Amino acid sequence: MKYIKTVCHITPDNEVNRDLLMAALGEIGYDSFVDEEEYIDAFIQEEIFNASAVENGALNFDPLYQVTTSSEAVAEQNWNQVWEEETFKEIIIADKILIRAVGPENDSDYAYQIEIIPNMSFGTGDHETTAMILEKLMYVDCQDKQVLDMGCGTGILGIMTAKRGAAHVDAIDIDHWCYESTTQNSEINNVVSILNPIHGDVNSIPEGKKYDIILANIHKNILIQDMHRYAASNNIGGELFLSGFYTSDTDDLIAHASKLGYKYLETMEKDSWAVLRFVKEA
Repeated sequence: MKYIKTVCHITPDNEVNRDLLMAALGEIGYDSFVDEEEYIDAFIQEEIFNASAVENGALNFDPLYQVTTSSEAVAEQNWNQVWEEETFKEIIIADKILIRAVGPENDSDYAYQIEIIPNMSFGTGDHETTAMILEKLMYVDCQDKQVLDMGCGTGILGIMTAKRGAAHVDAIDIDHWCYESTTQNSEINNVVSILNPIHGDVNSIPEGKKYDIILANIHKNILIQDMHRYAASNNIGGELFLSGFYTSDTDDLIAHASKLGYKYLETMEKDSWAVLRFVKEA
């Protein structure tokens, strides 16, 4: 999959304005961001990039800041290799989950250990939404459950449910490198017999398959667009976790989910990011 990188210089440059800008860019399809010291790198799939939408929509809606941008195509590459050349720091969540690069070390002080090949895909555990879902999954009944991990990235959420006793996990991502990463990480964590990586989008959900737990870690627009498919694949009494969006988006997502037979259970928030939890009632 090919991406466009948009470099954004924001004035005044502060955390609030950066969050506002990223939220605005997310509304028009940007799906990942890298906070640099003096600017933000924003990434969008090449086929949905629209320069006028950036200039006329995302950058001019708020008088609190001014933004200048430059955009360029990003050569398709294996982000695993890119990150392996960098230093990947281990991640500890709630003092109970250790996420680290694959290696011989083992630390018995943690209830759960997940090894990954470091990858720039959304979902290495260092992002707030991924971390919040991982922490919540420690207390969700996964035993013998059928799980769907949409927008799986590195496969880390699906791997966690497998380690928590899930019977089967379908892990789907539209990005080829995410599919490859999830495949490798399932092998590293010895869950190959449970986790099934699928390269595709929402249309790749197996026909007629029903799930007890659905995890969808994608940006708001895609969640709203695809939520009817999640609802059709979710067992009555099953749970849905939505993430990948800002707290300002929660009302829209809750309203949309309620139309599809979901009962809202709770919101988790961290640094302006949110996770929503629902149960399927109808």
